[in-house]
Amino acid sequence: MADAGPRGYGSAARLRSTRRNEPARGTARVGLRALALAGALCSTSCGDDDPLVGEVGAISGVVRDEETGARLKNAHVIFTSDTLETADDHTDHDGAYHITISSRAPNARIEATKQGYQARTVSVFLDDETVQIDVDLPRKP
Repeated sequence: MADAGPRGYGSAARLRSTRRNEPARGTARVGLRALALAGALCSTSCGDDDPLVGEVGAISGVVRDEETGARLKNAHVIFTSDTLETADDHTDHDGAYHITISSRAPNARIEATKQGYQARTVSVFLDDETVQIDVDLPRKP
C-alpha cells in the first residue's frame, strides 16, 4: 500500500481520473453520433436529387450533312458551359449523340466537328433536364 498511499486517497485519485475522462469520451461519442447523423442527412439531401451535385441532365441530338440530310457517324460533339465545364461524345452509326452534363450554368455551347466538314457551334440554353440539339454540318469547299 505504500505505492498507492492511503486507501482513500488512491481510490479517490482513480475515481477523479475516471470522472475527468468520462465527459471527454461522452463528448467524443456525441460528436461521432452527430457526424453519423450529418452523414445520413447529407446522403438523403445531398445525393443525386440535389441539383448542385452529380448528374444534372443531358444533351442529345443528331449530327447531319447540311446538304443531303444524311446522318453523320463518328462526328465529335463537345459541350462547353459558360463556367468552362466540358463533356463530349462521338455520334453513333445513326449520327446520334448523348452527353450527360453536371453543369448548372444556364448557357452553354455545343460544337460539332467531322473530317471533311466545317465545324459548327450552336448556343444552348439549359432550361430543362434534357435538351435536344440537332446540328447540320456544311461540307468543306
